[in-house]
Amino acid sequence: MFVVLSWIIGRKTYKMLSLKKASVGVSSFQLLNKINLDSLTQGFKTLTSVKIQNYAPYEYDLEQLKIDLYTPSGVLLAKQEEPIKAFILEKSKSSYIKVQHHIKPDDFISLLEENNFIDENESVFDRATTLLSMDLSGVKLTAKGFVVIDGFTIEINELITL
Repeated sequence: MFVVLSWIIGRKTYKMLSLKKASVGVSSFQLLNKINLDSLTQGFKTLTSVKIQNYAPYEYDLEQLKIDLYTPSGVLLAKQEEPIKAFILEKSKSSYIKVQHHIKPDDFISLLEENNFIDENESVFDRATTLLSMDLSGVKLTAKGFVVIDGFTIEINELITL
C-alpha cells in the first residue's frame, strides 16, 4: 500500500514539475476592424492569440484562461469578452487560444495619447482627421491575466507592440 501511494504522489509531483516548464504568452494581436467613422463611434474589436507550449509528456486540463488589455501605464482598456471553455492540452504540443476584446472609443483614444500618437490638446476635428490616416505600427499595450492548468496558475503579463 505504501509503495502504491508513494508512486501516485511521485507521479503527481513529477507531472506538476513538468508543467512548470510550460510556456504561456501572447503569440499575436490584431485589430479586427479598421479605423473609420464607425469604429471611432462604436469601438474596436480585437483578437489576441495566446500560445501555450506543453513540453511535458503528459496531457493537462486547461481549466481557465483570463486575459485583459491595459495601457502601458496599467489603465484597463478591455476585459475578455467570453470565458474560455476547458479543454485538453495535448502532450508535447502547442495550443493556440483566441480571445476577443472590445476597446471602447474613449479608451482607444487614451491608449493613443499615452503612446504619443495623438496630442491630447487637439480639437475633435483634428483628432478625427489624424486617426483616419494613422498607421498604428508601434502602439504599445499590455496583456495581463492568467491561465489555470490542472490547478496550477501561470501568470501572463506581456507588452504588445502593434
